[in-house]
Amino acid sequence: MEERKVLRKENTQIQKRARLTVRDNRDLRKKRRIIELKKKDRRFRIIASIITFLALGFVFTLFMMERMSLNRKIDEYNSLQADVMAYELQKDNLNKKVENAIDLPRIQRYALEELGMVYRDDENTVKLNVDRN
Repeated sequence: MEERKVLRKENTQIQKRARLTVRDNRDLRKKRRIIELKKKDRRFRIIASIITFLALGFVFTLFMMERMSLNRKIDEYNSLQADVMAYELQKDNLNKKVENAIDLPRIQRYALEELGMVYRDDENTVKLNVDRN
């Protein structure tokens, strides 16, 4: 009998203990999964925004380098154009000086009056027959 009392005591003590059961709590797992996915999504967005920012920075840098190169070429072109214009003005000035130095009416007057030049006509022209054999 004593044995039965001991067993009953053990059974009652076992019954009084809080029983731990393994439950399949799907809602809790879903919430944890949602939180994990949100964290992953946040990390992905941060990484994607950093990569986008770096790519835009790279493209902007290339654009600015090309723009500076183009500006240098434009400046060089403008300076060469200015040189060409200066040379053309210098050439025009020299041509005017040459034209002014050669005063044909004055030369003609000098030849006629001072040196006795006459214009060609039939009276002052001599024709010669030259045998070319």
